Amino acid sequence: MNILIVNKYYFISGGPERYMFTISAALEKQGHNVFPLALKVNKNLHSEFSSYFIESPYGKDAAMLGDAIKLYVAIF
Repeated sequence: MNILIVNKYYFISGGPERYMFTISAALEKQGHNVFPLALKVNKNLHSEFSSYFIESPYGKDAAMLGDAIKLYVAIF
């Protein structure tokens, strides 16, 4: 079965991402095809599907809202 796993990030920033990677590995072990979809940020782990990831509204350097605020303050 083909399964699309959608999450905001494709790196471990907390429990939800840890769960996403764990469940993805378990599904692949059972023979399923797992396809990730996340925002494009520099912290993401490598994926052969990265080209399909969605542009982050805060830019590639800002994975978290706090990062975006720091970038915004630094610019102005």
